[in-house]
Amino acid sequence: MSATTSSVPLREQLRELRDRMLPMLQELARQFHGRAVPGYPVIVDDVERGGYIGIALAPGYGLYVTVEQDRLVVQLQTVSWRNDVHWAAGRERFGATPRLTTFPISTEMSDAQIRDLLARVTASWHKQPLLIHQSDS
Repeated sequence: MSATTSSVPLREQLRELRDRMLPMLQELARQFHGRAVPGYPVIVDDVERGGYIGIALAPGYGLYVTVEQDRLVVQLQTVSWRNDVHWAAGRERFGATPRLTTFPISTEMSDAQIRDLLARVTASWHKQPLLIHQSDS
């Protein structure tokens, strides 16, 4: 993603992204309805007062576009699971560690690039380990 270099004010750029992203967020929320934790997914849409738009699929899983200082950024919130012991060998790593990744975004992104951002949060949500209950017979 490239940083925004336009002379258009940031709120106006965020409104432009909102107009393109909101139908995608609504469709994603529709697809996850009934599959997520009760009360989720939640679409956050407060461009005028808060300066952000995004979606929370579950606690710890979300994608938000916001104004940060003099640029627009994407904040990808995921949970890092320890599901591969070899990957973390030799260093301490805890499971269910929250992770926030921030990178710049531009209004010049294509719709496919915006869908790729949404795919990153959904892929992370789909990777969470299932709870397996074992019992003796």
